[in-house]
Amino acid sequence: MKKILITITLLATFLYNPAFAEKIKKGVKVFVSLSPAGSFEITGKRFKGGKVTKKGDSFEVNEIYVPTSKLTTGIDLRDEHMRERLKSENVMVKSASGSGGIGKGIIIVRDVEKEFNFTYEVLNQKYIRATFELNLNDFKIPNLSYMGVGVEEIIKLEITLPYKS
Repeated sequence: MKKILITITLLATFLYNPAFAEKIKKGVKVFVSLSPAGSFEITGKRFKGGKVTKKGDSFEVNEIYVPTSKLTTGIDLRDEHMRERLKSENVMVKSASGSGGIGKGIIIVRDVEKEFNFTYEVLNQKYIRATFELNLNDFKIPNLSYMGVGVEEIIKLEITLPYKS
């Protein structure tokens, strides 16, 4: 009886632990606020190029990119407008490195290269999640409004990627 109770307790702990409840998947989420009101998310799961590597206490990545053709917003017309404004190119992190939960990197959008700061957390022994903000004005993206609804200048990004030690 004692063994059964221990087994049930361990199983319940395993099943209800938030780290195990949600399967972690790679992907990017871009949180976009609209003016005068509202918001939407841009999501993508496909990355190409470099890999995230762990060296000691630090993490590094070089030349990893997201094809804009693989990003979606949930609305076909909005997807089309997004791709037109991004020139249907890749969004690339040229390089990034961090340690102790913070880091710096260089991102390229529409052939414009900008430095950015980010925070990150190690989710488990395979995945890391970085968050940062970008100012869309830095990348000279045109016509960020449609029928009187405009995109706010600052967007928040959340990227979950696997890493190797």
